[in-house]
Amino acid sequence: MRRTETYRLIWLPAPFLSEEALRAALPRLVEALVPGAWLVAGTNPVADDALRRSVGQWTAVRGGGNSFDTARMSTVPGGPVLVAARRPAR
Repeated sequence: MRRTETYRLIWLPAPFLSEEALRAALPRLVEALVPGAWLVAGTNPVADDALRRSVGQWTAVRGGGNSFDTARMSTVPGGPVLVAARRPAR
């Protein structure tokens, strides 16, 4: 992403990106937003028990994604598993 201050909304399907790709993409995506725009990222819920959590994280990483979940990317309680971040207006 080379554009700056271009988009009013960016959808980021975070579970499908590796941790390295996600960390590299986030600063560029923020710069691509116009001031006051939104970045909405989908993420995975936290599993109820340790075994499910471990298997879910392993499966995600094995499939080329990352193990971030709502424990690492906070979201609204009871809502869909989306993270919305707004670039501050100047």
